[in-house]
Amino acid sequence: MEQFNVQDTIDAVVALFASSERVIFNVVKAEGEATIVLADKIQMNRLFTNLIQNGIEAAEEKGDRAFIDIHTSIENNNIKIVIEDQSGGIPEQVVPHIFSPNFTTKNSGTGLGLAICKGIVEKAESTISFRSIQGKGTVFTILLPHIKL
Repeated sequence: MEQFNVQDTIDAVVALFASSERVIFNVVKAEGEATIVLADKIQMNRLFTNLIQNGIEAAEEKGDRAFIDIHTSIENNNIKIVIEDQSGGIPEQVVPHIFSPNFTTKNSGTGLGLAICKGIVEKAESTISFRSIQGKGTVFTILLPHIKL
């Protein structure tokens, strides 16, 4: 666990994918204070990579480009990170299982990605939630305790 600016981690992950023609990002950063958290930096990188990759893969399955919005804000002593894709949403019948280990809707993969994401967030004493609109997309919201310097 270390203190770091989570926006820098998000920016680094976005930079990894931004050179691809298959994804378009809209990143809105928190204004004012730095977005400092106490967490495992490598695991936070894995969290954001997984959520972004899932949005990209969902769009690719439909033959579309991925459009991913990432909004970071500071609210009530928390850093709120909202990652939204426009890749069609999660089928309603699988929503209850989305964070379950070994559950996947893909033809490949282990089904561990979102279960690992949930574990990463919980280890940082934080929360992750989502909402999905069938035919539109999925929004993941992460709340991390904000460390004020």
